[in-house]
Amino acid sequence: MWLQTSSSGPVWFYEWYPSGELRVKYLGYSSAGWNKKWFNGDVPGWHILQYYCNGWSNYIYIYVYGQVPDVWKDQDPYIPAPASGTSSVTLRSSWLSGYDIYLDGAYVGTEGFGRDLSDGIYRFTVPGDMWHTIVITKDGKSYWETGTFLSGVAYRFTI
Repeated sequence: MWLQTSSSGPVWFYEWYPSGELRVKYLGYSSAGWNKKWFNGDVPGWHILQYYCNGWSNYIYIYVYGQVPDVWKDQDPYIPAPASGTSSVTLRSSWLSGYDIYLDGAYVGTEGFGRDLSDGIYRFTVPGDMWHTIVITKDGKSYWETGTFLSGVAYRFTI
């Protein structure tokens, strides 16, 4: 999902679930322009999405079908299956190396240091069935992804 903000400011994300429940998430501070965000349909039915950054977006309506076994799972063989109750995350870049990774504000590691090869790829696990914010930083620039990470699912992000 691409969000277009007309000015810099804090971004709030609103999701109405099929049950009518409203969930509000703070996505952080954003500069003006286009920003990429992920939506993970964790409950079948109609979801209504909207964001606010110094003004309201249009509504986005998404229908989520029931989960079919193995549809949500990444079938790429180089990603190990996540442990029960966790999600595996693979960050991959062909042009960026030595970047730092933060999960929900806590430092996770640095690509290419310690046991990690300097190949632009960094793998880690996150607690499953939870909303997380992953921030990648290098030379004062940040790239981030947010969303609900489902247990038993492998996620890949290309920077």
